Amino acid sequence: RKEYPTFKEWFDGRFWTEWVVSRKNKPSEVESKKSIMKHHLEPEFGEMGINEIDVGVIARFRAKLIKAKKSDKTINNILAVLSKALKYAEAARVIERAPTVGLLKVERPEIVAWSVEEYARLLAAAKKLDPIWYAAVCLAGEAGLRVGEIRALDWRRDVDLVAGTITVNHQIRRGKQTT
Repeated sequence: RKEYPTFKEWFDGRFWTEWVVSRKNKPSEVESKKSIMKHHLEPEFGEMGINEIDVGVIARFRAKLIKAKKSDKTINNILAVLSKALKYAEAARVIERAPTVGLLKVERPEIVAWSVEEYARLLAAAKKLDPIWYAAVCLAGEAGLRVGEIRALDWRRDVDLVAGTITVNHQIRRGKQTT
């Protein structure tokens, strides 16, 4: 008779080391996976044998998340982490076959941009403050850079005034620089 780890043992053990760590997940991804495990997956599946998680168990969990009024995007984020852990268990031959998790269909949200008037007011306010603020607002408004990308710019390395190019390679999130 084959012995199966609990979902928690699998997730915190081999899955974490062989998938999350060895694939160099970004700090934001690591943080997200830890939070999803702690708040959603561990309470539901933690003590279950990984082989006991089937389509029915997952469907009931999805229904529970819907009943708790979680957004479709949040539900999909939770289910994606569960799916990845189960699919890797299949790939690593811990279980014979990973159940189909199935994500919800989600409409892409409409991108809301500043109006011309809003952008003009931001530029005017930034110009009064400091040239760096003005440059940051221009980078956000004209080039579409995010705050973390602007903060991580190295003006000597990333900005080529002769060629007129900016190369975005990094971002700063919660004080940590990542790609």
